Amino acid sequence: MNASPVTLIKKAHSCVRLERDGRALVIDPGGFSEDDAAVGADAILVTHEHPDHFDEGRLRAGLESNPAAQVWTLRSV
Repeated sequence: MNASPVTLIKKAHSCVRLERDGRALVIDPGGFSEDDAAVGADAILVTHEHPDHFDEGRLRAGLESNPAAQVWTLRSV
């Protein structure tokens, strides 16, 4: 079985977006990444609470664009 390719998109600073088959995972949409870094994501991973990895506004924008998106993070976030 052949898996479809994954597209890796480097966003600003620590943020990365992985896309495959019309789905997207965004990692660390922090304060130095683009305002829309998490928009349209199906899942958002925040590795820790530092502001360059986590920004509440960017996380909210992602969830507003896709209320079914999953958020994975630590309790401290």
